[in-house]
Amino acid sequence: MKLAGEHGETLDAELDLEAIGNGRLAVTLDSAGGMSGTQRSRNRDYPLTLETLLRRLAMVDAVLEDVLVDSRNTRTLTPRDRRIQPLPWSYPIQLGEVADFDLLRKAITRPQGNIGSTAARGGNERKRIRLTFVGPTQVDLAQIEEILQVVRSSLPRRSAVSDGLTGADVTAALDEWQRIGRDAFMDKYGGRPAQKYVIVEGGSEFDAMAILRGARTIKGIDSAGPLRGDRRSVADPLRAMGFVVDNLESDQEGPLGPDPQRYARWTGTFSGDTDGMTIRSYRREQRFLRGVIGIGTGDPNRLHQCGICGRSFPEQLLAAAHVKPRRECTDEERRDLFNVAMPACTLGCDALYEHGYLAVSARGELLCDETASVDLSRYDGLIAPAWTLPREPYFAWHRVHSFLGARE
Repeated sequence: MKLAGEHGETLDAELDLEAIGNGRLAVTLDSAGGMSGTQRSRNRDYPLTLETLLRRLAMVDAVLEDVLVDSRNTRTLTPRDRRIQPLPWSYPIQLGEVADFDLLRKAITRPQGNIGSTAARGGNERKRIRLTFVGPTQVDLAQIEEILQVVRSSLPRRSAVSDGLTGADVTAALDEWQRIGRDAFMDKYGGRPAQKYVIVEGGSEFDAMAILRGARTIKGIDSAGPLRGDRRSVADPLRAMGFVVDNLESDQEGPLGPDPQRYARWTGTFSGDTDGMTIRSYRREQRFLRGVIGIGTGDPNRLHQCGICGRSFPEQLLAAAHVKPRRECTDEERRDLFNVAMPACTLGCDALYEHGYLAVSARGELLCDETASVDLSRYDGLIAPAWTLPREPYFAWHRVHSFLGARE
């Protein structure tokens, strides 16, 4: 979608709106690039669209909560390293109190060049960014679109991109990709680098939407026009066909989808080593761990129990923690997904266990380092919900090698 300008013209810059709960709105503005006036030029009205967005949201007293660079090259960076600091402002920014939106827009674009860039002079200052807003009242997307004067493409994006395709059709496209290479595949079937979903197959990543476009063309199904690239249109159908689909935007969404039972039934295996290098370096089994232990639903606000303290936390505040440190695990132990990991809250338990201030006894009781300078009294007498007999060998290793307190 795009925005209408002050004179009714359509501004050339693509963006997406997403309601993310609690009155909050996420806006993703696609990057601009290419030589001006050429066919490769894209989103040339990026600066004006960004300023217009800020001005119009100020009319409903929205607050700018955060801005992160959301390009593919920055996906492995922490939110802190991706965050744009729009000096002299600091978050949260009350848009209704901003006097100069041109200055605020420049404060958001100028820092982008040094985020995720290896160039000596910095990189593109019009990168793909994700802005998070919060309003004083609950405003639905339809109202937001009206306030922003959203203009939808005359060719609405179709959501049926996977309709008519089978696993064999997708496999045929994957085979051709591997045969002719990524660039040649993109040139032949169209598409652009994935911003969100990739198929993980044999230690390599494949841009999911591009593969689906190629599969449609190979099968003789029309793939012209804009196509939706969201979870329901791309990830869910591919997962239903048996493919592993990774979300580059979020560690919260497990690669087999939100249902933990799918991981319990999954018969696939990791090919090659558990450490791999594709487009980015990553722990190949890590996303599976979240799904296996039930915290990979993709809903950051869904509550789950911490495996150490037993309290309930939103999914985004739980880590897939290794019971025995991953670096100390054999390859076979790393593949023991159901027992080698547990959910641990990031509000204390994850770090306290990892650094040896806490351990779990052979009976599931929490053990505390009595000499620690940190107060651990709230853990006294607690039973760790994550303790099971199959996990006990991993807890035992931790007690012997990591725990700082007295042994049982």
